[in-house]
Amino acid sequence: MGWLVVAILWWQSLGWPQVVGDTIIEQASAEPIFGERVLFQAHLRLTTPAQEVVLLIAPEGQPPLTVALMPAPDGQLTYNWELVGRRLTPFSHVTYWFQVRLADGKVVESPRYQFIYADDRFTWQSLEEAGIQVGWVEGDLAFGRAALQAAQNGLKSAQSLLDVELPSPLQVYLYPDIQSLQSALNLSGTPWLAGHASPETGIVLVAISPGPDQVAEMERQIPHEIAHLLQYRLIGEAYGKLPLWLTEGMASLAELYPNPDYQRALDRAVQEDHLLALSSLCQAFPRESAAAFLAYAQSASFVRYLQERFGRSGLTTLARAYQDGLGCEEGVQAGLGLSLAQLEREWLEDSLGVNPWRRAWRHLWPYVVLGALIMLPVLFSLRGSFPRHSHLPQKEEP
Repeated sequence: MGWLVVAILWWQSLGWPQVVGDTIIEQASAEPIFGERVLFQAHLRLTTPAQEVVLLIAPEGQPPLTVALMPAPDGQLTYNWELVGRRLTPFSHVTYWFQVRLADGKVVESPRYQFIYADDRFTWQSLEEAGIQVGWVEGDLAFGRAALQAAQNGLKSAQSLLDVELPSPLQVYLYPDIQSLQSALNLSGTPWLAGHASPETGIVLVAISPGPDQVAEMERQIPHEIAHLLQYRLIGEAYGKLPLWLTEGMASLAELYPNPDYQRALDRAVQEDHLLALSSLCQAFPRESAAAFLAYAQSASFVRYLQERFGRSGLTTLARAYQDGLGCEEGVQAGLGLSLAQLEREWLEDSLGVNPWRRAWRHLWPYVVLGALIMLPVLFSLRGSFPRHSHLPQKEEP
């Protein structure tokens, strides 16, 4: 029986005619040109007239796109899917199929076809071991083995924070530079971004070139992005509800080679008194690179404080608190039993040596002085409006 299934799958992979209900789909194909377009083609033969023909395109992790088609007189179906400006994860799977509405209202669906949206602008080398695949462009076999080792150890590090199994395969692709990575993702406005995780697909993309710092960069970037995959695996579609300081802080803790500049950025921010409020880092980080770097440093320090205080189970409970759609501060209260403001004050004092009350007073005293300056003229004017006390006339002596 097994050989029959294999034969059928092989037959289908050739794009030969496949009969489903009243339709015959012949020579269905998809020809992608990376970053530009995908040309879909098929031939439709019907035994009854069609009211409507629809092509459905479902990129991995995204809802399907529906496109109405007009068959040519000979039954040829053609659609050019433009990709410019569209977010489509490199190396992800794209599924497509056809639906036909017949004259009697009956809807007939074709088999589902699939292709991999590979970034064929480069020639990729690859290695695979124990459910982890790595691909790279520049560098020798030792470079690829180092990347594979960083992925294996990074997975263990991330799982020390969240007890989650990662579905196989885990795919990691190393682009030779940031420009190549960002053009692959159609990203702009974030020139400091050197890594990306696609949680829905299990794909990690990083920009690392061969050189003396390659291992350190691998041990920093690859575990960081793997941690994002575990976060999604833990709470699914609610992943987007997590505070950004939590997702990025936890991912920073997973790094095998923590960024040594984080502590320097924190020390400078403490000295200059320009730390960012954690409540401002719930949904977005600053776009300016220096402020964004400080946001990452603060998030890593704060989540490390939470881990030391509440442990792995506390971090897991906190993340799961957002599955019910709670807001940033409400989730902290529900998950840890304390307010974000209280935890922030205690983190500032315990981890950074900042007296939160003195810091609050430094921020408030200019307003107190300004208020006093505003109120002084008012007080003087009010004083002048009160009636003056007159001296009582002396009693005349008889």
